[in-house]
Parts: sequence; structure tokens; C-alpha cells
Amino acid sequence: MLDRIVQQHMVRIACQVAYDQSPNLKRATSSDLTIEVVQVIAKHLTNNSRQDFTQRKAFMSLVKKVKQIIKLFKKAPEAWGKFKEMLGLTSSGLGLIKEIDKKLGDLLEEGKKKLASTSKKILNELPMLRLVGEVLEEQSRWEGLIQRYKNYVPESVRSGLAKIERGTAKLGDFLDSILAKSRILKALSAPIKIYLFFQIWDWFADFDLRIVTAGLLGTLSFSALVGMLPAESIEVILELILPPPANGALAKLVVEVGIASTMAVVLVLEVKYLMSINKVNTPKDLFSILEATI
Repeated sequence: MLDRIVQQHMVRIACQVAYDQSPNLKRATSSDLTIEVVQVIAKHLTNNSRQDFTQRKAFMSLVKKVKQIIKLFKKAPEAWGKFKEMLGLTSSGLGLIKEIDKKLGDLLEEGKKKLASTSKKILNELPMLRLVGEVLEEQSRWEGLIQRYKNYVPESVRSGLAKIERGTAKLGDFLDSILAKSRILKALSAPIKIYLFFQIWDWFADFDLRIVTAGLLGTLSFSALVGMLPAESIEVILELILPPPANGALAKLVVEVGIASTMAVVLVLEVKYLMSINKVNTPKDLFSILEATI
């Protein structure tokens, strides 16, 4: 368990290092972008980070990302102006720092609550995600059952199953393709997208200033957000956008199976195919039919 106080202390130090290393760009007009302002923004960006900033690699990565934000707001003061306008900031000096802290915190809380109210709709909209969870939960049983079942089915069914096995994809890519079909995720409100960006900020490796701007202002699409993340972060996305307990259960299964697994994708698609052939709506019903057949 990461010590929250120690983490926050390391974030403040990283901000100081980043600020000291940032050159005074000629186009800089954002004189109110003080070290204290940078620290309060970084505090919210790293609030739920899973990185241990006492470790050198994580600390240096944080410094690099903070420098990107400083560079963005100093080199493109219009982005800093839009950020302040989005939050409705009116204060200056110490008042500005307190106002950013409160209003940014309120915005993220709004995004969190709106996402929570939306998450059940996302799960209902994407039944394939539910199927993935139900199949992977009984992965070994399904594998053995389907393998035995192949001995009792017509050639046409065996041919269909063989075709599925030839057209494989990695589990991470498969889940990404499912999420890409969600109309709800495509239409997320700005507070939700900003909240998501802040929650997964430490998963980004390198991204350009345009992406940072879009993430901070909530104009980045969900598909673009997911597309820039490493594949291993898919379980984090699932935990964020799905309702409990489905989010944690599915994310755990994905971690256990591995996002590079192709066999898991084959298994899910085989179950889906056999459900359609046997005209059943749930894996449980299919399981009963297959067991009775063999």
C-alpha cells in the first residue's frame, strides 16, 4: 500500500525539479503559472496513481510529464487561458491556487459521479463484455467441454469452430474493439473525459502537447484516449468504466489470463458461435446442452 503523504511529498518535489528545469520560453505570457499552481494540478493528476514515486524510474517519469504540462501552458498560453476559463477561475495569487484546487477537485468529482451513473448503461450496451467475463471465469471447464463436444458435431460446425481458431486476436485488442462500439463511450461529457484522463495519466508514456491539451480540456475522444495507452492498461480502463462488481471481476480475469492471450478470444468466440447454433441466450444454458450431448 502506497503511503499517500509520502506520495504527495514526492509529487511536490517532482514539480519543483520540473519547474527548475523548464526554460523561460519567449512566448510565455502565463505569469500566474507558478510552481504552486503546477503542484496543485499535479496533485490531482496523481491522486489515484499506482506508481511509487519513491522509485527513481516512476519519479523521473513524473518529472518528464510535469515538464510537458509546464511547456504546454507556457508555450501555448491560450491553452492555459482555456483551462482557466473551463474551471471558471477569477482569483489571483494565493486565491488562484486555492480556487484551482477546489474547482478542479469539484470537476473531477462531477466526472466521477457522472461516470458511475453511466457505467451500468455501458455494461448493458455491451453484452459481449459480460460474455467475456462469464466464459473466462470458467475457462478450463469450457476448454475441455468444447474440445470433447467437437467429436459429436457435424462437419459444418467443426468447420465453423476451425475458422474461429484461424482468425485470432489478442485479448487486449479484442476488448478494445468491443469498447470502440459503445455509443455511450463515444458521447461522454467533458467532465467524465477529464476525470478519465486524470485517472490514467500515469499510464501514458509519451504524448504530444496537442494530446495533453485535449486531455486536460476534455476534448479528447474516448477511442483516442484508449488508443494511446499501452495494452496492459486495459484492466484499468475496465475498472473505471464498468460498474462494480463486474469491473473488478473482469479486470482481475484479464490480468490472470493476460492481455496477449489469443486462446481466450478464441474460446469466447467459440462459445458465442455455439450459443447461436443452439439458439440459447446464456453460456449457462449452452453449458447444459453441451454436457447433455457428450
